[in-house]
Amino acid sequence: MKMKLEAPSVYRWTERMNACDDDMPEFPGCTREFPAADEVPPTLVPVLRSMARDFLPELLAIVAATDVWLDEHGEVALGTPCTPAAAQRWVTNTSFELRGATVTTIVPFYTLYMLQRVTDAFAALGSGARVVVERLFDEAGLAPLLTLKARRRVERRDHIEIWGDVTGRTDEGRGSGREGS
Repeated sequence: MKMKLEAPSVYRWTERMNACDDDMPEFPGCTREFPAADEVPPTLVPVLRSMARDFLPELLAIVAATDVWLDEHGEVALGTPCTPAAAQRWVTNTSFELRGATVTTIVPFYTLYMLQRVTDAFAALGSGARVVVERLFDEAGLAPLLTLKARRRVERRDHIEIWGDVTGRTDEGRGSGREGS
């Protein structure tokens, strides 16, 4: 009830997202179909730029901190849990700049696992689709997300993050957000 009173637009958006039908009377004429040519609406690009500005610095810092942690801890066996305890989701902290302020945060391995879903999906695209995605991500300032990888993959087994294979990235790509050649 508090959200409905204090943030009615957010409340309404939540209702629409949870509805099983086209619950959008405030948007007459809108349908749930995707654009005919599957193009990205130009109104989405500023939202993506905002994501790049607010979330990319943290992701870059998390990947860099993970690589530093791996360097400090030597070779970690394939399938080893990323943390010493199942309920623990991180083992180190990192700092990054966000809008002129230094922010310190944990390095959650689940974030790396989810980032891999983006890089894996991009890597699986055909060359034509890759060009389209690269163009959009470049325009939005999100290009590093397409190839940003820690030195080791993070996999999941029984809801626990475990160390996967080495990514094969060269040191050239470390911290830059670009895969090395």
